[in-house]
Amino acid sequence: GTRDTTQGPFELLMSMQKFEEAKQVLRIMFSNQDADGGWPQWFMFDSYSNTRHDSAHGDIFHWCIIALGNYIKVTGDLGFLDEILPYYHDNGVHAAEKKPLSEHVDRLIDMIVDSFIPGTALVPFGGGDWNDSMQPVSHELAQRLVSAWTVELNYQAFTAYQKIYALTGNHEQSERLGAICEK
Repeated sequence: GTRDTTQGPFELLMSMQKFEEAKQVLRIMFSNQDADGGWPQWFMFDSYSNTRHDSAHGDIFHWCIIALGNYIKVTGDLGFLDEILPYYHDNGVHAAEKKPLSEHVDRLIDMIVDSFIPGTALVPFGGGDWNDSMQPVSHELAQRLVSAWTVELNYQAFTAYQKIYALTGNHEQSERLGAICEK
């Protein structure tokens, strides 16, 4: 699963100071990002690489930012943001759009911000969070519900990435995320 990989295996590699291996996990994760900025709940590899879940819980997207932010915080590897990575494409990597990792993150952040409940800085419950027993009854209801846990994850992800934007000199985006977190 997308969440599981950016938590368990990634965090284990980081704690063991296996930074190149952790970076490779991030490459794999961001190379499986959809062009709209999101991810599926889970995806497969090799000859099954076109087998992907059709949706994701609302917390999935935040774990990818948190993992990348933790990697950069620990390693200082800002150059990684310039690495060109593909987005997922049904027809394979040769047909995929390829952009710097920094743009992958920008698309992800824009997708999250665009999902906010109008007039707020709150992410909707959407497809749910880690607790599968709390799935919304209807799609309409899912867009009005809020999970405090997912909102906290969004705050954690945006606060961490605000610092990365500042380190890269992108003060406009840093201030944008700061204002969202304050709100």
